Amino acid sequence: MAAANALITMKEVPMLPSLGINPQFITLTHVTMESDKYLCVWGDGSTEQCCNH
Repeated sequence: MAAANALITMKEVPMLPSLGINPQFITLTHVTMESDKYLCVWGDGSTEQCCNH
């Protein structure tokens, strides 16, 4: 299949630590995709940091 016909596109986005996200919370148990535009990083307790990039 030609790249122009690919169903999946990839786009590089900023690394989460460069956005101020604590690296200890960048794990599968702390990061959720809320949509195709938003990631939520859940910290300890009720701490939540959402990224839209």
